[in-house]
Amino acid sequence: MPNEDGLFTQAEVDKILRERLKPEKGKLDTARDEAAQYKAELAKVSKSLEAATLKASRADEFEADLTKARGDLEAKQGRWGNEKALMSVLGEKYDDDVAEVLIAKYGRLEDGGDFQAWATEQAESRSGLFGTLLGAKPEPPTNGAGAPLVPQTTPTTPQAPAVNGGAGGAPPPAPAFSPGSIASSPAAEWAATRAEWGLPAKGT
Repeated sequence: MPNEDGLFTQAEVDKILRERLKPEKGKLDTARDEAAQYKAELAKVSKSLEAATLKASRADEFEADLTKARGDLEAKQGRWGNEKALMSVLGEKYDDDVAEVLIAKYGRLEDGGDFQAWATEQAESRSGLFGTLLGAKPEPPTNGAGAPLVPQTTPTTPQAPAVNGGAGGAPPPAPAFSPGSIASSPAAEWAATRAEWGLPAKGT
């Protein structure tokens, strides 16, 4: 209460201020509690976010490692396939260093097609290093004039069949004959010729 001069003591002023500020102080305390709660929740969210970020980073790293491993496996499988193709065309001439050079050469081609087909064609044509390893392409034999050698066949004279299983020998050769010779020959000569041929005499 104010004194006779209408003034309040300091204690009364402080009390009045406390009473009037009490609601505001309660609001302030509530806001501070809420802020502390929000801060704690934010810390939890931040920690969870960091964990999620780390997990995502590790997942990305794992995916990258997996992709690289798949690429390495495909490359090794392709390399092994190429090496087997070279083994099949080079045989005992195959060598790891040679394979390295030939596979690198194939890799520089814009469109080399299938490696097996390419290696086979190169080996057959003795191109480049294939020719060095396998030697010159063998040439077909020639008759000396540059043309391929063609086997020659000698015609054979037909042989008369053997008589009586070959026991009687071949029949004698026919006598020489010229057109008109029989018609113009004398009768005696014609009769002798018929006899020589084993024919009966004319008229018998």
